[in-house]
Formats: sequence, structure tokens, C-alpha cells
Amino acid sequence: MERILTVHDLSCYGTASLGLAIPVLTAMGHEVIALPSVILSSTTDIDNDPIILETTSWMHKVVERWKERNLIFDAIYTG
Repeated sequence: MERILTVHDLSCYGTASLGLAIPVLTAMGHEVIALPSVILSSTTDIDNDPIILETTSWMHKVVERWKERNLIFDAIYTG
């Protein structure tokens, strides 16, 4: 089982981004570690102007914590 870091936006409504990547990669037998790059109220095909929560500063803190814990990934998937 490969551990895959998945860096992608997370749409609360809609079928794309992390909401799709996590189950597909998991079904393929991978351990998925998700890192949302931004949180959107919905996918842009549903709403041209979604509400956006920026996660950049949080992402940096998460990555630093993972480094402290020596978390290692076999692959990185971005979308």
C-alpha cells in the first residue's frame, strides 16, 4: 500500500476535487493523506462565485507537524 499525499481543493458541494480523489485512490488500495489547498462552498461548475476559505497558512503548519512526525509519502497527487 502506497501512502499518497493528495493536495487539492475541497468542495463542500459537488463531485470533484478531494471529494472524488480520496475514494478513488482508496479504492485503488492506497493510503490517502489529504491536504486541502482551499475549501470551497461548491464546485465552480455549480456556482461561478463560491465562498472560499484560504488554507495556505494552515497548510504550512500541517506540513511542519508532519515533518516533526517524520511522515513520509510514496507519491504526491495534486489537482
